[in-house]
Amino acid sequence: MDVAALEALARRALHPERPHLASARAAVAGIRDSGAAWRELAARGTIPQDFIDNDRRRFVMTAEFVQAALARGAPPVLEDDRTPPTLRMALTLAADPTGVLAAESATEVLYSRLKPWGARDVTRFRWLGVEDFELRDVSVGVAFNAVLDAVAVSLEEHGVDWDTLLPQPAPAVPYPYLKSIKGYLGWRLAVREGLEVSGASWPLSTVRNRPFAELSNPFEPLLALWATGYVLLAENEEEGIVKLIARQVSIQP
Repeated sequence: MDVAALEALARRALHPERPHLASARAAVAGIRDSGAAWRELAARGTIPQDFIDNDRRRFVMTAEFVQAALARGAPPVLEDDRTPPTLRMALTLAADPTGVLAAESATEVLYSRLKPWGARDVTRFRWLGVEDFELRDVSVGVAFNAVLDAVAVSLEEHGVDWDTLLPQPAPAVPYPYLKSIKGYLGWRLAVREGLEVSGASWPLSTVRNRPFAELSNPFEPLLALWATGYVLLAENEEEGIVKLIARQVSIQP
């Protein structure tokens, strides 16, 4: 995959396709309660039943939800729930159930491939609906940063400057995405050149001095995640909890 294609994937952040938005809106027309809407979407087959039953998928309570609860005189529940906190968030996921599942699957594969670098398997997805999000704040976590460090140091030990991996001008994407593009290109080069993980980057013993070609490439599932348009944010790495971020859709067209 060339740099232009990588840049195009990075630019999909917060822009999923949402092919079923119109049908999701029609399915919940006249319903204002997010829980009732969520159940109706499942009953109509707009979302899989797994979206109702899966305890690993939770929704972050938002200020919008709290305000709505207070407005109707109900005490807001501030803990994560299996039900979207707002009608807008229910529609957001119902508009793209295949993409939602693909994002979760890619995230699981990513952290599985990062386990030799210190990550653990994903135990919970926390979905957050936003109006906007500063993509410069995105972090995939400590284990992923260890991969980036190992690629950079290993290449530099063999005369390759990490900063020369990208053409100039560099892709106009947020810095965390730019680093990941460089990591993807660097990993590919390290495999092609038969390089090993340098001990100078202080990696775990599970990867130290092993050829990159023998290790599972963590950038492949990361790019698969980028393709969905959802944004990953490492949250509680010790417990395997990650946050997936989606820009909320409007209730009306």
